[in-house]
Amino acid sequence: MSVTDIPKIPSGLKDLYDVLSATRRCYAIQILAISEEDPLDASVLAKRIMAIEQDIEPTKATGEQYRSVYMTLCQDHLPTLDDSGVINFDEDRKTVSIDRMFNNALLVLSLNYTTFTHLETDTPFHSPHITSIGD
Repeated sequence: MSVTDIPKIPSGLKDLYDVLSATRRCYAIQILAISEEDPLDASVLAKRIMAIEQDIEPTKATGEQYRSVYMTLCQDHLPTLDDSGVINFDEDRKTVSIDRMFNNALLVLSLNYTTFTHLETDTPFHSPHITSIGD
């Protein structure tokens, strides 16, 4: 196999990795995946994200930290997810629902989480395509 045999990374995959590079965007995707509310209010999403980050109940997600999470979501993370087709963010109503790329993003996130968790264990990971430095 030579370098010319290595396939180029599809731009859609690169875009998904860019979207998944922010922890709060990953939390938003995971929360939407289990939410029974459709659409989900951005304020509820912010409380749930803060609850995860602070290890508290969502009902206790209040104050300046909550406002910071909410503002960051509405000004940065939700528009980014919307632009990538992962969610629909209605900026006027401040609601969120899943979009055409949602399942792809959730799958990539889940696969990466599972793989990373596996690699952190003491179980050796073997692949004919991955070698250690010095082999």
